Amino acid sequence: MAGKVSWGIAVPQVFFDGPIDMPLIQRWAKRAEALGFESLWTQEAITGAVPILEPVTLLAYLAAVTERVRLGTSVIVAPLRNPVQLAKSLGSLDQMSAGRLIVGLGLGGNPNDITPFGISPEKRVRRFTEIIDVMKALWTQPEAHFQGEFWQLDGLKMEPKPIQKPHPPIWLGA
Repeated sequence: MAGKVSWGIAVPQVFFDGPIDMPLIQRWAKRAEALGFESLWTQEAITGAVPILEPVTLLAYLAAVTERVRLGTSVIVAPLRNPVQLAKSLGSLDQMSAGRLIVGLGLGGNPNDITPFGISPEKRVRRFTEIIDVMKALWTQPEAHFQGEFWQLDGLKMEPKPIQKPHPPIWLGA
């Protein structure tokens, strides 16, 4: 017996020909939820000439205007982020959305997009895996302990924890 197919849809977050249209985004999200889509997805592009909204901020907005649909990032370029700040933002978003968050993380495709952040492209895979470990430690341990190449935690406390246990699902993509 085949499993149930679930459908997600990307949220409009790129506006080439004019100002960002938040009423359009709200209508889109509410309509997708009403049509039975299981998830809404945002993407990340921090640099570049394309006017694109930051994904975690946009998902916070979507959490406020929807009720049931899951909310996902497709994908956050993890090596560009500080895992302590990212864990806090995503944990807060899981709380604000009543446990509807799906965390999509990726390495980033173009090494030239990483160097402006002071990150060596050769170290991005190690940073990526360490970021995931740091976030999991912060989400699951009352006092997080972690010793890595890039980050060290010695009894760091972070509240609130995500609603989903042990943490929101983490999907890997590119």
